Amino acid sequence: GHTFICLAGVNMYRSLRPVLEEFQRRKMKFLFEAFDMDKKLKTDCDKHYHKCSVCSEKGTPENCPYKVEKRRIIQNACGKVYGICQELSLPVSRMVWDQDADGNWNGKLKGIDDYYYAKRAAQTAPLQEQKGVDI
Repeated sequence: GHTFICLAGVNMYRSLRPVLEEFQRRKMKFLFEAFDMDKKLKTDCDKHYHKCSVCSEKGTPENCPYKVEKRRIIQNACGKVYGICQELSLPVSRMVWDQDADGNWNGKLKGIDDYYYAKRAAQTAPLQEQKGVDI
């Protein structure tokens, strides 16, 4: 199996350094970052986001300011994780799944657990039930 280090939110990266240092002492050689896919959240204004009722942007903005800010915060925290790994000389690679042609999140499989569950279900499901989520 694989070892997962879970954080209770992307901004909990500050607690990651001592854990990574300990895993390095245990011969960990590589890290896969697998934060939830809202790190690749589409930012277009679709008028269906949960913050629409309090949005100060009237009319039809091209990008939702709340989605833009959420994605910025998440990607900034991801960058902090990459910085920690660089300081520790620990190679890191980003894991992504459920993406559209532009590299944005499709909105179906948010977490790595959702991805692995859907992948496993697709492998064990009868052929006629393998429709829906593209793995």
